[in-house]
Order: sequence, then structure tokens, then C-alpha cells
Amino acid sequence: KTKKRAISEADVLLLKKFKPKTSQQQRAKDYFFMSFYMMGTSFIDLAFLKLSNINNGRIEFRRKKTGQLHSIKITPPLQEILNRYIEGKTNSEFILNVIKSKEESKQYIQARDELKRINKRIKDIGKLCGITQPLTSYVARHTYATIANTKDVPLSIISQSLGHKDQKTTAIYLAQFGSDVIDKYNEFIIGSDTSS
Repeated sequence: KTKKRAISEADVLLLKKFKPKTSQQQRAKDYFFMSFYMMGTSFIDLAFLKLSNINNGRIEFRRKKTGQLHSIKITPPLQEILNRYIEGKTNSEFILNVIKSKEESKQYIQARDELKRINKRIKDIGKLCGITQPLTSYVARHTYATIANTKDVPLSIISQSLGHKDQKTTAIYLAQFGSDVIDKYNEFIIGSDTSS
């Protein structure tokens, strides 16, 4: 058991409708939705994406954490975000403007520092939207998994989408169902006629 970090689809819609007033807010919103549209991709993986990772309408990369290969179709809302960052860049350049150093050790520090800034800004945006759950970049990942689960996407598909090697890890991400949902399924399982 771990603290659930997902937000509802209604809250996702509030975030989508939010109009950023600064470039920092725009980046925070973009990074959150890039993660969401890319099946909950972690911020560290987003930060290290290069233009060369885009091939034939897909983004292909290996997860930093597990080395697992991801190939994600670029949907129209994802393309809209990408367009703000890829113009004028070469294949060897990073898509996002997070990593500027050529030294790997400094690259991770730059990604970590930007993640702190992004988390602060996305938290502020959440408050402005009236979302009670404190937002972080990781909330996008948990939300993707939980929404998939509520839409009856098989656990094996959610697990593979998130790049998990074990479905037990995926289960940790998923929000627990309310008692009304459990009651409904219990009645379905035992039959509507409960007389003995």
C-alpha cells in the first residue's frame, strides 16, 4: 500500500482548460500533459528525449530506470505540445529545454533541478484550478494508470504502458475503489437475488 497520487478525469479537464499566464506555467502544464499523453512517462525520460527519438509518428526511447523500450504513437494533443519545443532543432538536440550540459553527471543535476521547479509550478497551477490533491509531475503517471483502470483496460496493458516489469508495481499506482463500486461488483458476483 502506498499513498495514491491520481486525480480525477474532471480535474484533468480543469488542468487542460487552464490558461498559463507565464512561460514557466506553460512549461509546467506542457510537461505534465506530455507525461500524461505518453502513457505516464516519467519526467527524467521526458528530459532526455531527443529529436532523434521521433520516428514515423512515434516517440521511441528506453526508460532510464529499467532500460525497457517504449514506442508511443504521437497523438494530436501530444504533437501540439511537441511543436512548441522542436522547431529549429536538430536530431541530436534534446526536445525539452531542460538539459544543456554535455556531461552526463551534470545532465542529471539539471533534470533534477528542473523537476523541483516544475513540481512547484504545477502545484501552484493545481491550487489555481481548485484541485485539492497536491500536484506533482508524478501525479500524471498515477492518473494515467488510474483512468485506464476505471475504463476497464486490462492490468497487463496498463503495466506494459507504464513500463513496469511486474503487475504488482502497477497495482500500487491504482486508486482504490469506493465502497459503492465494490458493492456493485459484489452484487454482480453473488447475484441480485440475495434471498437464501
